[in-house]
Amino acid sequence: MHYLRVIIIFICLSITTAIAHTTTAIKNTKEIVFKSITTLNGSLNKKTAELYANIIDKYSHKYGVDPLLVVAIAKQEGNFILNKKNYQEVYDEKGKIRRVITDYCMMQINKSNLVSMKLNPKKLLTDPDYCIKTGVKILASLKSYSRYEKNWWSRYNSVSIKNRNIYKKNVLHFYRKISFELV
Repeated sequence: MHYLRVIIIFICLSITTAIAHTTTAIKNTKEIVFKSITTLNGSLNKKTAELYANIIDKYSHKYGVDPLLVVAIAKQEGNFILNKKNYQEVYDEKGKIRRVITDYCMMQINKSNLVSMKLNPKKLLTDPDYCIKTGVKILASLKSYSRYEKNWWSRYNSVSIKNRNIYKKNVLHFYRKISFELV
């Protein structure tokens, strides 16, 4: 009976230790993401950076995407500006030039995704969780679709090889910067 009690206490202590290590690892990941965000955009409000770090950490783990890659892409795409919009000038049916939004939020979600993913454009520009989750889901889809490509994530910006190479260079610049900061 005494041995059984010792074994139960040992198991409980082991579980408690494992939970503590897991909690510490999760906290450290969030801290790393937070530090990466503030390294790439030092003018960002710390509370906002912490919110973004928590969201990026949550969805990058859920969808199996490197959180530092998400940070580097968010920097390249929209510099962590939630309501960031990209425009294109087009001619309407009367021949007048009109500005049309082509990309939404800090993750610069392309308008082609609005229909295919049934997205809410206003929510992309106002809800950081929705914006980041959408960007990470797109990255996870690209990862699955292009898993045999080394830089599969460069498809996030363009299908054109020339544009992907430029994009890859820019994102890797940010990725290396935050990776070296952590060493």
